[in-house]
Amino acid sequence: PLPAAIKNLQQAGDRFTERKQYLSDVARTLQTIVVGGTLTEPTAHGYYNTCYVFDRGQEVGSYRKVNPTSREQSAGTLRGSEFKIFELAGLRVGVLICADVLFLESFEQLAALHCQLTFVPTASPYRAGESTAEKYERDRSIFLEGARKMGCPIVKTCGVGTTFGHPIQGRSLITTTDDILIRAEPHQEQSSLLLKADLNL
Repeated sequence: PLPAAIKNLQQAGDRFTERKQYLSDVARTLQTIVVGGTLTEPTAHGYYNTCYVFDRGQEVGSYRKVNPTSREQSAGTLRGSEFKIFELAGLRVGVLICADVLFLESFEQLAALHCQLTFVPTASPYRAGESTAEKYERDRSIFLEGARKMGCPIVKTCGVGTTFGHPIQGRSLITTTDDILIRAEPHQEQSSLLLKADLNL
């Protein structure tokens, strides 16, 4: 998530280099693979919402969000041009970013690329008055059904706090094609959590 003081793309883009280095450092320090949420990537033509992947500190590649929201586009966010697969620890790993999951094509494209595991970094907007039943139904209709369309598990990772001044909620979960294995429960949506699950891949 972005620090609360960051209010627009330019301010986030100004932090791009240090935030990217932070993710690389985490992967190196923990000697693991980090699918690094999303960064505001500045270019000569505008900004991309980009997820970087690091393996023990080494950059494996990046994915630019294909389906930014209309609000993001009006603020200067550009559309990415392709869906991707990353070869990580012997697995074909896909990445979708936030609103990508609202488009059936996103799941179809990763399925066509024979994805075995998908990560979805997300800024889940806070919805005042939304019931637990409504939250769970949205999880099932988007993420469980998305996993079924791709034929592989989904790991949805959410930040907490705010993004560009808008409140977000930590709605992280891990789902297989059968059912949601674990999720951040409604009373945990503003907490820092570590979700773990054993997956048969």
